[in-house]
Amino acid sequence: MAINFSKKEIEKAYRLGCGTLFPIKSGNIIKKFIRFLFLKFFKFKCELFNLKQTFKFKTEKKNPTKKKSFVIFFSGLSTVNENLEKNINDLQENGYTFINNFLNSEAHKNLNDDFPKFSTFHHTKDILKQFFICFKYNKLENNEIVNLKYYPTYKILFDYIFSDELENNFSQLVNTKTKAYSFLCSYRKEKSYLIPHMDGILKKSKNFHNFNFVYFIDGNNKFPKYSSGTGIFFDNEFKKPILQPSNLTNSCLIYKTSGSNKNFYHGFDTVKTFGFGKVVTFQFLSENFYNSLIN
Repeated sequence: MAINFSKKEIEKAYRLGCGTLFPIKSGNIIKKFIRFLFLKFFKFKCELFNLKQTFKFKTEKKNPTKKKSFVIFFSGLSTVNENLEKNINDLQENGYTFINNFLNSEAHKNLNDDFPKFSTFHHTKDILKQFFICFKYNKLENNEIVNLKYYPTYKILFDYIFSDELENNFSQLVNTKTKAYSFLCSYRKEKSYLIPHMDGILKKSKNFHNFNFVYFIDGNNKFPKYSSGTGIFFDNEFKKPILQPSNLTNSCLIYKTSGSNKNFYHGFDTVKTFGFGKVVTFQFLSENFYNSLIN
């Protein structure tokens, strides 16, 4: 659940999702009713689109690719990213870092070549998060990941993220025992948008760490800011950027949040024509907080 939105950005999201005729102000009963109808119609459009996507995916021929292994930056250490020590120091001291060459070149190529067909994706149905998603998973809910079996390369990535090996390696690097928590694959295109926000999980506790990973498989590097390059900000209107990606090809934004440190907002502005993003996001929680959610 996302929290702490800007009123101005909420209005932008409404106009993106419902059109320019959407009444921003709801001062009387008639305008409130019109707003209600617009928002209901937005959700109806998303649900209809998702039904079409499900039908289209089922009728398409699916040929799973051959499984291929790969190395994530902090599993191969010196073999993947020579700046690993600096990246980890930045994450520890500043709370964020940006990593180029997050995977080895073969792994990145495999993920890009095996990126899910558009029919695999569903719209979020959330007017504040307007983009397309698949393979949504939350470890605490242990939900079934629909259609992941048709994309073996992504199954390898998923299995490795939730492996003991990776959890142990990352825990050692950040000096905090961590557990993999969530996974999501997304596709962003023209008019996609993610309102600047904080994660609602912050409200759960003041004594934990949450590490968010935003892995950019591919995007339009001519204008990454408007090609769904998720950034972090001091404010919730994109006015005070802390870090915005300059490269959307095999790169990763990692930032740390905690219940006692609520300075970071994250999101991306409206994607322009010819903008696109192929993205995988996942989270690690400190083990003490993860265990508190289970109990």
